[in-house]
Amino acid sequence: MAFTTIILDFDGVILESVSVKTEAFRRLFAFVLNHVEIIVQSHLVNRHMSWFDKFGYISKNILKVNLWQQKFEVLSEKFASIIFKDVSNAHFVLGPPIYQVILYD
Repeated sequence: MAFTTIILDFDGVILESVSVKTEAFRRLFAFVLNHVEIIVQSHLVNRHMSWFDKFGYISKNILKVNLWQQKFEVLSEKFASIIFKDVSNAHFVLGPPIYQVILYD
């Protein structure tokens, strides 16, 4: 049997990168200093929500502004850049590996 797909759980399993997204939100929204902590808390409470949806939620419910498509794209590119750089610099998780194998044909 040949496998065509391998899925790896990355954050906290392979690399110590769990805090990367939290710090990325902090850095991304540093321009609204008086809202940064509530934005970070919103991210932590809504971990299940995609960061695309979080941008909309933050804009509408915390910053009270409309998120235009152009601004959304700028935020997304900056966020992805921060994440890529910081995950690339993350250390490997120490200790015995944790494996969960899910096989798909």
